[in-house]
Amino acid sequence: MAAETTRQSRHVLIDLMEQKGTVVVEAQLSGILRTVPELSSGRDPERDLRVAVTSHLPGIARAFGSPTSIATLPSEAEAWSRQVVHDGGSVTTTLRSFERGHADAWRVIASALRESSWGLSSEARADVMEYASARLFDYANTITAQAISAYLDEQARLERQDESSRLRAVTGLLQGDLDPRMAERSIGYRLDASHTAYTLWHAGVPHRVEFET
Repeated sequence: MAAETTRQSRHVLIDLMEQKGTVVVEAQLSGILRTVPELSSGRDPERDLRVAVTSHLPGIARAFGSPTSIATLPSEAEAWSRQVVHDGGSVTTTLRSFERGHADAWRVIASALRESSWGLSSEARADVMEYASARLFDYANTITAQAISAYLDEQARLERQDESSRLRAVTGLLQGDLDPRMAERSIGYRLDASHTAYTLWHAGVPHRVEFET
């Protein structure tokens, strides 16, 4: 009986996603943009977010269609998570966006399952909703972790890039190969300000200096 219930749940939910996929996307889009205003700093937040949110529909359908499927963050959603870094958004912005998207998706799906047009008995509807809740949670939990990982990876990459850029700027400045105004823009530091410098040396073993903090 349990296997039959699961099979029925899969068929109902796959049909539901085909019919309500667009509704899910619009609910997520408006919900995220309304509750995560930090996203407005992006170049075209609504367009980029719509692409990312829409990319989840096949994955959600697979999660409903197979209780053993393993969720994978779509490339469009990964690209969006990385772009948040470039737009100056925090990791919290990314996390809140995925959490809100999950909540809105479940709200639409649960509302659709309550409709009498699906012809489900009360018992069958409860089974489908229990199955849908578990599968959607698994999907959302997995892709959110992957999205945060992508964000942190991009953030680290930019920090390494910035450090390398600053090193090249300082080296070029000291060697006289770089215009001071260009160096200021590169390292984000005014060179015409007052500076304090310290010279440290060690009278012990050459090339081996130990500092204590």
